[in-house]
Amino acid sequence: MAKASNDRNSNALKAKECLLEYGLLLLQDQRFPSLVGIVVGEPVSGSWWGHPKGSEIFKIASEWDDDADIVTCKLVSGKVTFVHRKLWAHLVAIGKSEEAWQTDSLSEEANSMFAYLKEHKSAETNALPQSLLQSLLKPGKACDELEKRLLVCAQEFHTESGAHAKRVMTWTAFEKSKQIDSKVNLSDAKRDFEKLLADINKSAGSKAKLPWK
Repeated sequence: MAKASNDRNSNALKAKECLLEYGLLLLQDQRFPSLVGIVVGEPVSGSWWGHPKGSEIFKIASEWDDDADIVTCKLVSGKVTFVHRKLWAHLVAIGKSEEAWQTDSLSEEANSMFAYLKEHKSAETNALPQSLLQSLLKPGKACDELEKRLLVCAQEFHTESGAHAKRVMTWTAFEKSKQIDSKVNLSDAKRDFEKLLADINKSAGSKAKLPWK
């Protein structure tokens, strides 16, 4: 039992150090640095839930959901990406820009969800008003679409019934809630992320992408 606990603490520390080094980390990927890869020690094909270390991965990911210095978004290759506080101003600059790659060809449901969020700043997917639900056949799908365009920031949580839900907010609301004072202009934010990803891809032999590229 003590050894298992020590291994878990060691893996959590190793993953956190990697996140601090790069500024971002994927939850899972075959090549790009990821929490799953660090905990398991090698890439995992398919879902990591059934892996012997699945509970350990879940525990660390859950702790990071509550970490004041980490936020999750769909920044890299449309996958769950952990981003350290040092890059939050970059995220905010890009998220708030509402460029064409973010807004063009959004589904009607995603547009309805985004319009609601821009007015109300944040929402929980398990407690959306009936007036909005009438235009959303699949709230989760609309939320996922907005996340992959970096139009919103979303955090998973468990409801009182034990079901999964998401707390979704605009980047303006996120910026205010986290008291992000530093400012990064849009071109610098995109350039810095592009260089960071290019360096990691080269080192890891991966082909991860950013949503605007």
